Amino acid sequence: MAAEKVLTDHVPSMDRWLRFDSITEKHYEHARGNARRKHLQYTILFGLIFYNVYNLTSFFLMPDIVWLTIAMRVALVTPGSCILAYLVLHASPRMREWLVTVGMINAFTLPLIAFWYTTAPLGAYAFSEQALTLTYGNMLLALRFRHAVMFSIVSVATACLFAATKAGLPDGLMFALCIQMITAGCFTLAGNYLIERRRCEDFLTTLHAKINAENAQTASYALEVLTKTDPLTGLLNRRGLDELLDQAHASDQSLAVMMIDVDHFKMFNDTCGHPAGDSCLIRLAETLNACTHQPGVYCARYGGEEFTILVIDKPPLEVVRIAKQLIQSVRTLNITHPGRSDGKPYVTISIGISAQDGSTTQTIAEVMNAADDALYLAKTLGRDQYRFSDQIEAKLVSGG
Repeated sequence: MAAEKVLTDHVPSMDRWLRFDSITEKHYEHARGNARRKHLQYTILFGLIFYNVYNLTSFFLMPDIVWLTIAMRVALVTPGSCILAYLVLHASPRMREWLVTVGMINAFTLPLIAFWYTTAPLGAYAFSEQALTLTYGNMLLALRFRHAVMFSIVSVATACLFAATKAGLPDGLMFALCIQMITAGCFTLAGNYLIERRRCEDFLTTLHAKINAENAQTASYALEVLTKTDPLTGLLNRRGLDELLDQAHASDQSLAVMMIDVDHFKMFNDTCGHPAGDSCLIRLAETLNACTHQPGVYCARYGGEEFTILVIDKPPLEVVRIAKQLIQSVRTLNITHPGRSDGKPYVTISIGISAQDGSTTQTIAEVMNAADDALYLAKTLGRDQYRFSDQIEAKLVSGG
């Protein structure tokens, strides 16, 4: 979750094995998967150096099979670890963790074979190396807890089995080595659990904070939209329109305002009732919005039966085309208006248009007043038509 967006209705969770739920795991891998891959690669290569340094101890502890131990480390574990360091960069997250776990079990087991096979007097001391391998896997590689549990159980059980079956190993020493190995397994596994739990809890805290922030942002946006939306028609309300007007006026773009009034709407309400009036306004709003659904054109409910169309950075002929389309589309609705006394049986609209280019010094109030004056002119001349605020603006679109 790009910084991937969090699903705000998702509740991140973690089970007793320190496993995230599937959605949270995807977010974790997106956020930290690359760092995990690099950590594993560098730690594998780093550990491989010290793993091979222990070839030197074989000359003192297991001189009878020194070349066998070196061969196992150099010919088997080293190339296998290098391949593993490459694979962790390309494997899936699930496969990546399993590969590392299996690799650690193999790296732990091979030296045990040398310990079990040697007959050198000091050969039993080589057993102590296994505790270091447990520490490396559980603490440095930081195997995922469920994998660390498997690695620790398999490794400790294998080590105790090899110690118990090694020929010539005194019972007391065998018992001591097994206790040491069990203790090392428990300590390193406990340390792994603490590390992994902190990792998971830190991520969950971060994710919860991100979700809360996104929820707050979403709620804030929803509230902002709500305060700028007319509840009846779903169009911009007066507040939303005012913000758009301020933004447009502050720019250098041309601006046209259409003030729209539903003709004889009071008579419509008186005759048909207010529910029918609301239904009529909703249908008109849908039609006006559909006719103006293009970049730079905005439709708003100004109040009551008045609507406003804001046209930004459009040529005068396009403004005229929109006005004609609005009037014709409302006629086409053929909404019956039984209360009219002017001979027209259906609902119509009148439009007043004012305009300014980006270089004028008119205020918003002056532009709106000019559109309102033009609307009054359209209504005075018989309604169901559009008019411009004055002769100068009429000349701008005389070619239309």
